[in-house]
Amino acid sequence: MKKQVLGAVAAAALALCAGQAQALNIVLWDTSGSFGKAPHGAEALFAFQKAANYWNKTLTNDVTVNIQISFDALAPGVLGSTGSASQVVAVTDAYARLAATKTSALDNIAVANLSALSASGGLTVRMNNYHDVANKIGVAADATRLVTGNLDSTRYLDVNQSVVKALGLTSLTGPAQQFDANIKFSSNFGFDFNPSNGIDVGKYDFTAVAIHELGHALGFVSGTDTFDILAHGKGPLAANFEAGNYGDKNTDGWAIGSTLDLFRYGNALNGSSLALQWSAAPNRAAFFSIDGKHVFNLPDVDQEAGFFSTGRYNGDGQQASHWKDNLGAIDPDTGGACLFETRAVGIMDPTSSPCHQGAITQNDIAAFDAMGWNTSFDVLANGRYSINSSGAFALDGLAAAVPEPATWAQLLLGFGLIGGFLRARRQGGDAA
Repeated sequence: MKKQVLGAVAAAALALCAGQAQALNIVLWDTSGSFGKAPHGAEALFAFQKAANYWNKTLTNDVTVNIQISFDALAPGVLGSTGSASQVVAVTDAYARLAATKTSALDNIAVANLSALSASGGLTVRMNNYHDVANKIGVAADATRLVTGNLDSTRYLDVNQSVVKALGLTSLTGPAQQFDANIKFSSNFGFDFNPSNGIDVGKYDFTAVAIHELGHALGFVSGTDTFDILAHGKGPLAANFEAGNYGDKNTDGWAIGSTLDLFRYGNALNGSSLALQWSAAPNRAAFFSIDGKHVFNLPDVDQEAGFFSTGRYNGDGQQASHWKDNLGAIDPDTGGACLFETRAVGIMDPTSSPCHQGAITQNDIAAFDAMGWNTSFDVLANGRYSINSSGAFALDGLAAAVPEPATWAQLLLGFGLIGGFLRARRQGGDAA
């Protein structure tokens, strides 16, 4: 038995918690009716509503996030996947809205230490170099560059539509899409849909997987995955990209980074300073930092340090839109049906193990607080914060689901570009 992958890149009418003046309102749309058709579909939908209720209780921005959900067969080894609608926004606008909406001690630190911008509003970012440097074509798999110029890739962000709503951002690429995300769960796996008494032997924690996938829909994504899938050699879209089949042959005119990527750091080439780290390259660590200097929760005995995964194809083997994967080993007393695990960085760990409950940690909430969400508690004052799926499941309230399959044909709009992998490209952008 092995740890299975939780996917993402780049998917409650009024079930708000009593007493909260403001709260997130996640609306789940089973537009295909798949939960009504699948075995254990009713149990799965209830657990999904409980997972959404956790986020409704925890994030206080007064916005509605619409998510289309389904329960279908997915690729082997994938428990769930999320595709998110996104909008292109200027980095300067994101900075302004992060400052205008800050409410917490963490926000104050994060906003005060945002990376300095160029005169044209561009970030300094470590990215993958061109594969063909002379002609500025493609993405190199093993070479990076520190970009400090006026490229669109440094001046614009590709932001999950849910975060655009949370921050009140202005899109540069047109009206919002009807659905903010599309989340699919695999019907191929044995799930435990009620974590209240633990997770059954050989089964996976559905509630935790749902909380995880909702986390991607709410903005836990990284543009590093774009470089990863385009990188020459191992990147699955590299050949088509280098041939110009996606319009451009380099990413200079694309909006790539997310608001979470504003806090994704790594060591600069000389090892003595830090820079935003968006490259997918071997042996390049990336970590979450709210002050631009220190790894969040390093050192801290109460939580794992906030390191990120670095890429499925050209990094550490896991999608960069996740925390660094924790380690696991087979539990011999269960005949291989369960694993022992080290402590995870948070619920946004890229894998899940059978028999184990997932847990949301201080790292997770800090990341959402920094990227633009407001939280129902002071995360810096709660260094030991950790709530497992049974605790989340036990919270009062239930996000409502809206099964209206007849409306799907009218409401369906695209979720991202090229199979949900590529980040949006700013139309009419000027590349330097």
